[in-house]
Amino acid sequence: MDNRTNPSSQAASSVLKQVLQGIQSSPRPDGLGKIIQVCAANPKMGTSFVARNLAELAAANSGYDEKRVGLFDCDLQQQDQTGFFFAPHRAVDMQGPYDVRFGGSGFWAVQTPTGQYKDMPNLCGIFINAKSGLAFTTLFWDQLQAGDQLQFFVNDAYWMHLRSQFSYIFVDMPAFDRSQDCLALAPHCDGTIIVALADEAEDPLHRQMRDRIIQTGGRYEGLILNGGSPIQALKGAG
Repeated sequence: MDNRTNPSSQAASSVLKQVLQGIQSSPRPDGLGKIIQVCAANPKMGTSFVARNLAELAAANSGYDEKRVGLFDCDLQQQDQTGFFFAPHRAVDMQGPYDVRFGGSGFWAVQTPTGQYKDMPNLCGIFINAKSGLAFTTLFWDQLQAGDQLQFFVNDAYWMHLRSQFSYIFVDMPAFDRSQDCLALAPHCDGTIIVALADEAEDPLHRQMRDRIIQTGGRYEGLILNGGSPIQALKGAG
């Protein structure tokens, strides 16, 4: 799947459906769920919008006998998904929180001012939208103490276990210019989608980011343009 599109246009839903169909057209040989991370070179590209809409489309297409679709907000500092789903007119549909670690390590680590790491299993939870069935993660910032540093943590066993719990997981990642967490997660994903503004389509930073993802062992899925007319996609890593 290689797509450039304009998520803010009226055709956004149709094009993102095509993106989702491309993801769904190649299931894993082991039958487990797929993990797709969505990231951008810079903030305010529409990463959260694209990740959320892909997850909602996937949830809407899921059958009753299928596993849930997950939306993991791993942009630990922004947490845009929490702001969206807990808006007053949506919060009434939220059920939870439920355990997001599933007996594993989770995707976060907390370092104290003394440099020690402390276990905070309930720092993050899963809520489920009662209408769509979509499961999404949120952080409980009030549990952190002054001086605590929250870090993204990658454990291969944890992410593999999540595949048995979800049919698809879409991961909302922080911008590349303030965090390289997407490089750490890329080898553990089934694909990475990069989001960019249409007027920055030819910015070499997108190609550099794509190449770095591939170099880490990640799979590049394509570039989605936000704000402008759809144009031809970048092909592969060339």
